[in-house]
Amino acid sequence: MKRLLFCLFLVAVLILPGAFCQAAPAIDGYQQLKWGAPENAVRAFAAASGWIADSVEESHGTRLLFYEGTYEGHRSIIACKLYNGKFYELGVVYAGQQRSALADWQAMTALLTQRYGPPHRRFYTFDPPYHDGDGYEDEAVRLGKGRVMAVWMDADKNTVLCELTPALLIKVVYQDEIISGIVDEAAEKRQTAKQ
Repeated sequence: MKRLLFCLFLVAVLILPGAFCQAAPAIDGYQQLKWGAPENAVRAFAAASGWIADSVEESHGTRLLFYEGTYEGHRSIIACKLYNGKFYELGVVYAGQQRSALADWQAMTALLTQRYGPPHRRFYTFDPPYHDGDGYEDEAVRLGKGRVMAVWMDADKNTVLCELTPALLIKVVYQDEIISGIVDEAAEKRQTAKQ
């Protein structure tokens, strides 16, 4: 009987929790736009989303496509990054619409938490004389005395970052780990070659 109870205990402790745990959702791009998509797919997605092409910048194999459009109901500037023709990052910046920039950041963080689960890392710090709940959090961030950011990461180390910038804008960045690692490596090689 003791042996049976011990076996049931092992099953309950070792096996059952894994059956109920859910892995963090994959961050495999932004909506239907998947990492590694070619430029024509990025442009088609942008057009279907109602984004208006603004400008294009290019440097060392990286191409930035800038758009004006709507992101989660906010008028935004949207930048799609491609390296050697492959999509690897989408960045969004928008001005909030609530009583405070911090409230806008909290609303976007709540939305992303619904989508991706709890953040992998969260930075919510204020330097004296500022502190959480004093009503001056926006001022602290604007003056560089506050850091407000959340980062979600999936099993492949792809990330979503949501930050309140010193300009009191909300910045959201979706990034592919593999291609961004290649971009970083290429930049390091260029830097080393200059020395």
